[in-house]
Amino acid sequence: MKKLLLFIFLVLYPLYGELPPLVYHELQENSPEVVTLQVLSVKSKTIASAQREIALKAKVLKVERTQSALVVGSIITIRYTTTISHPAGWVGPSPLPVLSEKHSYKAFLTYDKANKRYAPSAGGKSFIGN
Repeated sequence: MKKLLLFIFLVLYPLYGELPPLVYHELQENSPEVVTLQVLSVKSKTIASAQREIALKAKVLKVERTQSALVVGSIITIRYTTTISHPAGWVGPSPLPVLSEKHSYKAFLTYDKANKRYAPSAGGKSFIGN
């Protein structure tokens, strides 16, 4: 019976589609930039029927780890694309949230030197509300 349950779990688990928490934790642990920030402004632009491009300005309130020399008080730009709706029965990794102005978040980011902006580095778990 135990073997049957294990077999069913191993066959059906990949169909679920969400990434295991361990994967998100590893992405967060390996993030080059870990900061607490306050969102100053959010711009959202629809780029496809269910996708939005998000551009936000944020003020750094606390620096836990940085490779780009961030300091408290820095104003940064963060850009990313997110899916705002999925068809019924859709499975997959957590989508990135659309952040709210004036709210604070712990953020896991990476710096894009070419475009002088930041991007989420831990998928749908890149922002944790405070």
